[in-house]
Amino acid sequence: MLPESNVYQLNVVKKSGETVPFDPMKIYRSLKNVGASDEVAEIIIRAVALEAYEGISTREIYRKTFALLRKYSKGASVRYRLKDAISQMGNTGYPFEQFVADLFAEKGYDVKVGIVLQGHAITHEVDVLATNRDRVFTVECKYHVNPSSKSDVKVPMYIFSRYTDIRNHWEGKDGFKDKSYQQWIATNTRFTDDAIAFAEAYGLRILSWDYPKGASLRDWIQLYGAYPITCLSSLSKADKNLLIAKGLVSCRTIHKNINTLDKLPLPQSKKNILKKELKYLYDNVLAEKEG
Repeated sequence: MLPESNVYQLNVVKKSGETVPFDPMKIYRSLKNVGASDEVAEIIIRAVALEAYEGISTREIYRKTFALLRKYSKGASVRYRLKDAISQMGNTGYPFEQFVADLFAEKGYDVKVGIVLQGHAITHEVDVLATNRDRVFTVECKYHVNPSSKSDVKVPMYIFSRYTDIRNHWEGKDGFKDKSYQQWIATNTRFTDDAIAFAEAYGLRILSWDYPKGASLRDWIQLYGAYPITCLSSLSKADKNLLIAKGLVSCRTIHKNINTLDKLPLPQSKKNILKKELKYLYDNVLAEKEG
């Protein structure tokens, strides 16, 4: 049984500088969200609490929790640091655009990244174009290095005007008149309530870290096992940057095309370690999740 919050008479400091009481239930919920068992969650919470001190940062609590989770549940630990891993994909939005394209590819769509489309009035550069026999989706990606950042209402308002110009060009054209088309907006963090309200009112599809419920970015990643390569422990930061520069941003994509690694300028020993980690990830981590 988990102890009550008031057992721990200490305060923690959030990233914003705000001081709040230590609450073990927040750790518990975060661990349960990634599939940790009640037993593992209780062990970790008690261990973290023993090492906690007055004024400890939430970041330090996160690091301690992750280190323990990695010891007790490899699969849950990969899922636990997903949000941070995506925010570590670089300082530009392109890797995230490729990552979103990979997710749509996992759903069976043909995808193109950074494509220019003709609108009714002008041309527009679209981050991702995802198509199948029946649908055409344009996807605008908003990437934030800071996982606490949010996209406000100006984002869907601006994107809606661009999409309207593209849609007006498509209507009645051969290859489009028998298809359903829609604009998506994807972010690795969150949208403000106003941004979501505007998007829903005008038929734009929102995809954020935890929205919509049951079909969010986090849900898509876990459903398809398309974890970002920044989750991998066998690669250095330089190695990850190398893969990202080659457009290899998803563990799932590399695992399905493992021979892609043979063309990379990495030592063979490192390639072998990476292949072993990917094999473990998809032979054991996903099995653990399903189990």
